[in-house]
Amino acid sequence: MKAAYSSLSMALGAGAWIRCSTYPDSTPILSISLEDTSLSVSFRPDRTVSADHVAMARQLAKAAQTFAAEVERLHNEHMAQIQHLAKTAVPSPERAV
Repeated sequence: MKAAYSSLSMALGAGAWIRCSTYPDSTPILSISLEDTSLSVSFRPDRTVSADHVAMARQLAKAAQTFAAEVERLHNEHMAQIQHLAKTAVPSPERAV
């Protein structure tokens, strides 16, 4: 398998979308798009898929699972901080009336 190198950074936001397109006669295409930037990940456009391709797809799935778990952890920590602040907030004198 030939080595390839490219680099693209995207800070995903509300307008981003992620999709996996599948075709009966071709390899799938994973797409991540944000505004005018798009990243597509695929293998050769035919049905020839090697064990190396399967291993890379599994690596991609594992990395995406780790990414999702880390985002969920950070979100949960943020929500816990908000709840803690809400419970410990000192009411203003105007609200106490």
